Parts: sequence; structure tokens; C-alpha cells
Amino acid sequence: MNQDHSARPDVEAEVQRQLTALLYRNAAVGLAVNLVTGALLAYVNAATHFPPVWAMSWWACVAVMALGRFALSLRFRSATPQVQHKTAWRRHYVMVTASIALVWGLGAWAFMWNAPDGARFFTGLLAAGMVAGSVTVLAPVLLAFWLFSLLISVPIVGVLIWQADSVVEIGFALLAVVMNVAMFSGARYLHETIRASLRLGLEQSHMAGALEKSREAAESASRAKSQFLATMSHEIRTPMNGILGMAQVLLMDENLPVEERKDHIRTIYSSGQALLALLNDILD
Repeated sequence: MNQDHSARPDVEAEVQRQLTALLYRNAAVGLAVNLVTGALLAYVNAATHFPPVWAMSWWACVAVMALGRFALSLRFRSATPQVQHKTAWRRHYVMVTASIALVWGLGAWAFMWNAPDGARFFTGLLAAGMVAGSVTVLAPVLLAFWLFSLLISVPIVGVLIWQADSVVEIGFALLAVVMNVAMFSGARYLHETIRASLRLGLEQSHMAGALEKSREAAESASRAKSQFLATMSHEIRTPMNGILGMAQVLLMDENLPVEERKDHIRTIYSSGQALLALLNDILD
């Protein structure tokens, strides 16, 4: 948890964007699951005790909600990463997911109310499976999972307790409560693991970028040093060659005319002055 407070703001913002992206990435799977399981639940209850028209109407509501969430995911994927950073995307997904869960919870409550034991337990188990399966899909944003789980589980537990006529139904309701608590804990652990993994990857990426910039800076400094040394070598050798050349001429020919000798001496002097100025610039 301390890492959350010490993380760089840009890294944490990108972690939140990627967590939101994980939600939308599983929208196609969620659509298929809702359509298939919803149809199965509606069919079984319509075949046993529930009015078929109402069962199919409920499934149509589930399908519309799931298709709406899938359409939202398509819009999210077409958006740029800068737009995806906006928290409105997460809020929209959570709201649509909560709406789907509410439809499921109300459907489970209606299907289980005064239902035969077989249909009641089938509905309860299928709804429990929906909640359990949503852990990995909704763990990136815990609020989405908590709302999804509670909005489905609370009506089921309420029906089981309200219409309980045996210890088995009370036990089933308590088991549902225990399972929800366990899934809350598991979802939280998975959420923290995903966040830590995303943050580590982003920090490593930033570190690699910083190291690459440092390497480029070091190479640039090395090139500048080499160029500087080459330039200084040329600049120092030029006046030094003038000094040594004129001195050598004076030593080799002692019978030089006075004016020519003075010209050589002036060349030595000017070359010495240039060399001294260059050395002063280097030392400065």
C-alpha cells in the first residue's frame, strides 16, 4: 500500500488507465456469458414454473444491457490513450455493469420466489457461478465487482432466508454469504497483484528510457570530448610548429640578414602569444 502513495503521478495515472482498459477488454466475453447463461436460466425457469413471456422478457433485458456494455467497449477501444485516461470511462462501465447485475438480481429473485426446490437451487447456483466468474473479469476495478456481486447475491440470500422451510435453504444462504466474503478477499488480492504488476512494468519502462537517455548523453559527451581534443591538438600544434620552425631556421643560418632575422623572431613571438592565449582559454 505504501507504493501507492510514493508512485509517480504519471505512472499511477497510466496504471489506472490500463486497469480500466482491462475491464473493457473482457466485454466480448461478458456479452457471450450473459447471453448464454441468461437464455439457459430463462429457459429452465420457463419450462418449470415461470411464465415464458416474462422469462423471455427478462432475458431480452439482459441482452440489451450486455449489448450496451459491448457497444461502450467498442467506443473505448476506438478512443486515443489520452481520452481513455478520463475517469468517465470507468464510471460508465461500472454503471452499466451495476445495471446488468440489478437485472440479474431481480430476475433471480423472481425466478426463485415460490419456485420448486430444483428450479430454486438451479437459479441460485447459476447466479453464484456468474458472481464467481466475474472475479477475474472485474477485479481490475473493485467497485465494479462489489456492485455486481452484491446486486446479484443480496436478492438470492433474501429469498432463501425469507422463504426458508428447511435447514438446507438456510445453510445455502449462509454459504452464499461466506462465498461472497471469500470472493471479496480474492478479488482484492487479485486487484492489488494486477496493479503492482502494471506499475512495475511501467516503472521499468521509464527506467529503461532514462538509461537510454543517459547512454546517449554519455556518448554525446564522449564525442564532444574527442572533438575538443582533436581541435585543441590542432590549435596547439599550429603555433608550436611556428615557434620551433622559426627557431630552427635561426639556429641553422647564423648569417641571416637582420630584417629577415627580425621577421622570424616576430613569428616566434606572435606564435608564442597565440599559444599562451590558447592555454589561458583552456585553463579558464
